[in-house]
Amino acid sequence: MGAVAERSVSTLKSLLKLYEKEKYILVVNQQERDFEVFVSFKVGASSVSVLRSVWQTYWLHENWNRQDNALDQIARSLSKMEDSYEDFIQQLNQTGWDINEIKLKVPKEVLIYQMDPV
Repeated sequence: MGAVAERSVSTLKSLLKLYEKEKYILVVNQQERDFEVFVSFKVGASSVSVLRSVWQTYWLHENWNRQDNALDQIARSLSKMEDSYEDFIQQLNQTGWDINEIKLKVPKEVLIYQMDPV
């Protein structure tokens, strides 16, 4: 296996480990000049999964630094989400949003089945 392929496999394993508790996996396209993310939803993803991915995307967009390691920034955004997500939900509730009534559809075309822990 070549160096690029080994790095890709290593990155994929790192992403799977980072997102083992989430029902989605988010990656940032580093080839683009503009900020672009791709989100893949796992089997069992819900509206809450979509909302969490939107929260993380927004945080990454606001804090993205092209010079920093992408995987480190993704890990930092997940940590920040763990620390701040409940407060975010409380703020939504205080402004009249009902989290149980939010209808964010999970795309059904392609789903990721995670069989074994990495």
